[in-house]
Amino acid sequence: MIWAIIVKDLKLMLRDRKALIITLLMPAVLTAILGLSIGKMLIGGSDVISPAEVAIVNLDDRAFDVQRIREFLDGSVMKQALGEADRERVLRFLEEMDLEQILYRDVLENDEVKKFIQYRVTDRQAAEEGLRQGKFTAVVVLPPGFLYDVFINFISPFRNQVTLEVIKHPDQAFKGEIVEGILRGFTDTVSAGIIAKNTFLETAIENNLGTRAYRELEGVTRRVMDIGLQDVQVRYLDVTGMRKISGFEYYAAAMATMFILFTAGYGARYLIGERRMYTYERMLLGNVRRSSILAGRFAATFLFSYAQILILVAFSSLVFKIWWGHLPDLLLYNLLVAAAVAALTVLVSGINLLANDERASNIFESLVVNFMAIVGGSFFPTKILPPSIASLGTFTPNGNALNGYLKLMQGYRLPDLSGNIVTMVLIACVLLSGGIAVVQAAKE
Repeated sequence: MIWAIIVKDLKLMLRDRKALIITLLMPAVLTAILGLSIGKMLIGGSDVISPAEVAIVNLDDRAFDVQRIREFLDGSVMKQALGEADRERVLRFLEEMDLEQILYRDVLENDEVKKFIQYRVTDRQAAEEGLRQGKFTAVVVLPPGFLYDVFINFISPFRNQVTLEVIKHPDQAFKGEIVEGILRGFTDTVSAGIIAKNTFLETAIENNLGTRAYRELEGVTRRVMDIGLQDVQVRYLDVTGMRKISGFEYYAAAMATMFILFTAGYGARYLIGERRMYTYERMLLGNVRRSSILAGRFAATFLFSYAQILILVAFSSLVFKIWWGHLPDLLLYNLLVAAAVAALTVLVSGINLLANDERASNIFESLVVNFMAIVGGSFFPTKILPPSIASLGTFTPNGNALNGYLKLMQGYRLPDLSGNIVTMVLIACVLLSGGIAVVQAAKE
């Protein structure tokens, strides 16, 4: 009897042209579109990334900061710690140390960095207007007192708070992350110098060499800056023995895992259609148990989604020359993915039966699928999402499946996917248990 139900459900799915177009044709088309348009920018090398346009807003006044530093050095604390010769040496270092020019010349104008960032110095109003119009990827604001605060941190035991403000365009999140990462490297270098200074002073004081240490601060600071701000080099590293994922490969897996969710929605829709046509009631009157009907729906969706993935794998392999990993591992992992999709079908079917209409399928296809696609990485890599949101993708069928497929594409074997496998089994069990519970509630 269950086999007859499976055959019936498969025929329904194969006769639905709209479902076939959405589950098979759409992912193939979107793989080509996304792979060609943004896939290389997200995954590939620097030669396909257009530089981010960055506006630098400098609110600092160097002359005013220098005057404040001179007044600080003339104070009683620093006069006691530094002799006149040491004070003059610090002032000479101040004249040489221009953090703004170091940021521009040694960081932003570095040959490697210029592949990713083009900058211009402008006022805040023009920068914010350009950001709103999409002319700039990000705006970097140097705060008032920038030189003063950093210099005080370097040549005294005091610590002033220094904050570089980075305002990113919401539609250019990936390039914005590049800008923020490069600037973080600059600020980390400055912070490392301050930490080195503090360690030097604390060690000297513990050994009763505090006065001498203050006199040597200028030399320590100079050496730290010389070491920390050497030429920036960007290196592209791959995990030893692992393949690098291309944009086409990423979106082939991303679209496949996204559109298997629609299979669950359509599978659930057929059951409520049968109830409207009284096919469901006739089966119950014919002594067919609800468990058999659900088992048939589960098995039919399992077979269809498994075949769906294999068709998309074959298509992308032939057309886009994509390697999905070792075939035995891929076939076995597909079993788990298809089982999770089938369990999801049972859950949505149960909700449809409980509500006695298709609203659950409609909401699932229009809202839930899109939410799962975002947090699961189907539209863009989850690394650009906030960690709290990106972590949700691990516990979605599509997000966990995508992560597993990408690992297989990199060359990992099935035992290396133990975390994905355990999570997928748990997802399938939770969805199936929830579906059975909802169907029981609908029965009552």
